[in-house]
Amino acid sequence: MNSKTIEKRFDVIRTILAVIIALMIALVVIVIVSDDPVNALYNFLRNVQQIPVSGAASIRI
Repeated sequence: MNSKTIEKRFDVIRTILAVIIALMIALVVIVIVSDDPVNALYNFLRNVQQIPVSGAASIRI
């Protein structure tokens, strides 16, 4: 294994860990602030594709 291969694997692992940590923080916040945490978590994880990518995409003219 050369150093570039190791660096690429490290970058992938680091990115996956960052996503997992962000999801864990979001889940904790949802559980704390929601009146119905189970339904809120279900909607949060199920409706990810329906969120607009930019603010301009949500403006209707």
